Amino acid sequence: MIRVLFLTLLCTCSQALWAFHSPLLPAPQQVQYGKGYIPLRNVVVKLVVNQPAEEDRFAARELQSILADAGAKKTGKEELTIYLKRTGALSPLPVPGETAGRESREAYSISASGRAVYITASSSAGIFYGVQTFRQLIERKAAGLVIPEVELHDWPSMAYRGFMMDMSHMQFPRMEEIKQQIDFLARFKTNQYYFYSEANIELKGYPLLMRDARFTQEDIKEIIAYARERHMDVVPNVELYGHLHDLFKLETYSDLSVNRYGGEFKPRDEQVRLIVSDWISQLSRLFTSPFFHMGFDETWVIDLEAKKLGMTPEQLYVEMLNRTAAEVVKAGKHPIAWADMLQKYQSVIPKVIPGLTACAWHYFPLESSTYDSVLAPFTRAGLALTVQSASVNWHWLYPAFELSFENNNKLVAGGRRNGATGYINSAWTDDPMSLIRLCRPDMVHGAAAAWQEQPVDNKSFFSAYARVVHSAGIAEKMDTVYRSLFQAESCIRSVVGETDDALWENPFLGQPKRLSDSAVLQLRKGRLFAEQAMAILEGAALSGPDSVTLFSVLTAARQLDFLAMKFLFARQIKDIYTKYQGRRDLREFRMVMAEVTAYYHSMTVDVCDAITENKKRFEKAWLNEYHDFRLGIALAKFDLELHYWMKLRTRLETVAWSVKAEEPLPSYEELFKGD
Repeated sequence: MIRVLFLTLLCTCSQALWAFHSPLLPAPQQVQYGKGYIPLRNVVVKLVVNQPAEEDRFAARELQSILADAGAKKTGKEELTIYLKRTGALSPLPVPGETAGRESREAYSISASGRAVYITASSSAGIFYGVQTFRQLIERKAAGLVIPEVELHDWPSMAYRGFMMDMSHMQFPRMEEIKQQIDFLARFKTNQYYFYSEANIELKGYPLLMRDARFTQEDIKEIIAYARERHMDVVPNVELYGHLHDLFKLETYSDLSVNRYGGEFKPRDEQVRLIVSDWISQLSRLFTSPFFHMGFDETWVIDLEAKKLGMTPEQLYVEMLNRTAAEVVKAGKHPIAWADMLQKYQSVIPKVIPGLTACAWHYFPLESSTYDSVLAPFTRAGLALTVQSASVNWHWLYPAFELSFENNNKLVAGGRRNGATGYINSAWTDDPMSLIRLCRPDMVHGAAAAWQEQPVDNKSFFSAYARVVHSAGIAEKMDTVYRSLFQAESCIRSVVGETDDALWENPFLGQPKRLSDSAVLQLRKGRLFAEQAMAILEGAALSGPDSVTLFSVLTAARQLDFLAMKFLFARQIKDIYTKYQGRRDLREFRMVMAEVTAYYHSMTVDVCDAITENKKRFEKAWLNEYHDFRLGIALAKFDLELHYWMKLRTRLETVAWSVKAEEPLPSYEELFKGD
């Protein structure tokens, strides 16, 4: 009762002052501001550790870099000392059996008053997280950089806070982009980086496996070392049952799939057992993490194999799951498996090998009671539980943040109610249009939801995000950009559904409701929001630390604008064509049709211009993040779209100049077909 009263008073006393200071993401558990400010001038950083380790020195260098990048001046004798005080063991990375809360190894405190700032924690991880919060405390005043007087105590509400990056589906991320992700995630106290691979990590004895797009073992070691400096554990997240088409497409292994050239192992084949054992052994030696995520999701054709073997699907699934998990344990790792099939076959949950962590993924918001019904069976069976959300970025030109933000808050709350100790956010590349830089707000939202005890305030999130992530000169503008694109995506999605799929649809012959009067209003509204964002981004300096992200956001804004434009132009062309379907004044008809078909200034040519410009921008945005592997597939979609509109322009022009006044126009379906 006393603690509750203390927290209430603390929040009440600080509330008035809070509004005047920089936002903090994630929100700290306890913070109380004083009335004064401390100038960041002539700052000295000192380690207070009996035997400083490299992790301590890295945190000190990180803090010095933060001060230098912010523009803190050093012109004379020492005026402010920042002490980094580690009081316990190093404990840099998460291990099995972690606990959250105020006694967590990741808990830290910041005390700032007078001429001293103390960042105190029991571990190097806590010190590092304190430094990241210090970064957000910096404010820019007329007299220079300052931080407020503050007493801050913070700790995680969930022990494991991960992010899963899909390395395998469509795009092949660059090493530098992976490091950029790790840097970014570390700022918001993410402590696990799940490296999702279906078959694109170099393994000895498999020279042909994804030879054109795979990470070498040296690449993996480099990523692990880079992440470790930032107190982030790189967890192998590999598929060991389904999703293995890249293996089975090779003739050498095609007979090991349930359906030849398919995606799922024959679970009782002896060669399969040997391959799985070999992969676990090699990957366990390569990845230093104590955790091993072995996949096991979406084994859709298990029913077929079970029938052949005279078993039920659930019997076959749990047999393969337990056998593989036992191999992981034998290799000295803690096994993790996705839980979607176990949720489907709940009767076998009590039969799962003890010690396995079930990772329950749910990517769209559900009723709160539904989270309980699908998660509770795991904790009742004594299994450790982690929950996984996702940035809704596949089949969407711009992520559907309204869905993912709601799901993050609900899933984390449901996970906590049901004993989950971990949360993973994820970004998928199983879509040619996916630009992962667009997912960065989701990365921060998910990290905040898993760290802080209260749900993230979705209404104020973009404002806080823009101020924390972007430089002071563009933060306010970017807040408007994010809000505008949020609205644009929502309006356009309400008409066309999955925006990526709709981008390549024939707008004339698709669903009629997409060209209805109400649809036109929503599309125009969405386009206006997209153009508002474009106007700001076109005027922003696309250089400096935000340049790649800003370019990706601008690319997405232009894609959304084009999508709405395409359907709006289709409606306008349809109306013109319908109006002159019967007997017509040829002069008037040709004059109006010129606005549809003229070579330099017409609707069809405008669409062609937009396609070619968007193709160039998209290619650049892709290459900012990924290698060129499979880029040609994505660009071919633009080429096909351009081909359709160029042919359509020719068809319409031919009709306009060849039809007689009394002749009916060709049928709508025939003229606007896509061949």
